[in-house]
Amino acid sequence: MLALPHPCKRFDAMMPEATLDLSATRLADIRAQERSGEAVIECAFPAAAERGEIRTADPVLVAHAFLALLRVGQVRK
Repeated sequence: MLALPHPCKRFDAMMPEATLDLSATRLADIRAQERSGEAVIECAFPAAAERGEIRTADPVLVAHAFLALLRVGQVRK
């Protein structure tokens, strides 16, 4: 199971408030970093499908669904 350090668990909850104080450039940097993390996850699903670990699916859709499940799990804790 993927375990996220404590600061990562609160990132999504913190961002709406932080947007009030961050510059547009800093927000763009944060979003770009967030997108690069999503891209890593998107690459992991086709690799797992090639190894026969999961069925083939749209990597973007599966990555976003996976991240949504992680966020739901964090809210319930």
